[in-house]
Amino acid sequence: MKKTSVTSKLVTATTATTVAAALSSSVRSRP
Repeated sequence: MKKTSVTSKLVTATTATTVAAALSSSVRSRP
């Protein structure tokens, strides 16, 4: 259970980072 929890947190953190990077890049591409 603990391993699953840690993996879940890592996936959530990675997803959040990816989304943040995508949002920042989309904002930069705007004029």
